[in-house]
Amino acid sequence: GDYVRRSRSYGKVIMELQKELDRAAGDNDASRVAELGEHLDTIMRQGLVPSLKAADSQVGPGGTGRKELIDLRDSNLLLVEWLQEKARHKWADSREVREVVDSLEKTKNELGSSFRP
Repeated sequence: GDYVRRSRSYGKVIMELQKELDRAAGDNDASRVAELGEHLDTIMRQGLVPSLKAADSQVGPGGTGRKELIDLRDSNLLLVEWLQEKARHKWADSREVREVVDSLEKTKNELGSSFRP
């Protein structure tokens, strides 16, 4: 399959989730942030990370589209860090949010290692 295209598609879905997360964070809705954070984690861990790894193999170290894939990975790493930072400060007392933050840390590590150097 075309893992580059698949990775882009996950990127679009994640951008929509980011908008909803931003809205929920602005509304100070911890339970909605936790719910959306779980969805984000699932999409990243079960969709984006495997697609990026497959795309890395498909494209190779100097292939066309590699920079776009690295940019996609990096922008999603920033999204996870933004959510974790916000959650730690605003909703540290919410068990649900803490669990999502912990799970996203594992996903962030997987995402960070999705490409060969």
